[in-house]
Amino acid sequence: MSPIDELQSIYSRYCPTRSLEVDMGLFIRYGYVLATPEFVVMGKAIKKGAKWELINDPTYVFATAASDTWFVSAFAGHQKDFLAFLPYEMKWLAWQRRGSCLRYWALDKFRKHANSDSTILA
Repeated sequence: MSPIDELQSIYSRYCPTRSLEVDMGLFIRYGYVLATPEFVVMGKAIKKGAKWELINDPTYVFATAASDTWFVSAFAGHQKDFLAFLPYEMKWLAWQRRGSCLRYWALDKFRKHANSDSTILA
């Protein structure tokens, strides 16, 4: 299954009120979308500890100077591959897995895990 097909499947199962196509369009406009044959990731720069409603809103843009975290809204594929494509460095990486609480990891710690081929984001 391709990464984009995997994301479509995730949206169908876990995000029935949202559309992958709509979210992708919003992240293209207000955040970041990185797509290769190996992975697809959508996300944006946020401030660690901000309100979930602002983090989860693809149209809300945090000021670059105030941002310290990459929030991964949706991801499929090989997680270590997308790290080389981050637009700029930040201290933290955050994601929410299938309705659980928002998780924050230090980006350098995440890099070490990702390079060991373990799965964190899935």
